[in-house]
Amino acid sequence: MKSSSKIFLSSGFFEGVHTWHYVKINMLKQPLFKQAIKSGSLDVADYGEVLYSGWGEKPPQSVVEMIKKKYG
Repeated sequence: MKSSSKIFLSSGFFEGVHTWHYVKINMLKQPLFKQAIKSGSLDVADYGEVLYSGWGEKPPQSVVEMIKKKYG
């Protein structure tokens, strides 16, 4: 059975500080999410479930591995 959601890694800034977020987004909201990314400013929680997030340019390797293990 094919999943109706996809995991995205989003990065950006919050008050001038780098942030990253793994977001699980339903297929129906994916086009809206991709369009919003192009606009430059968005709240990822408006488009799906935030699975993990943190400060910095990239997530720690432990989080990357956890996402791969859990979601493929």
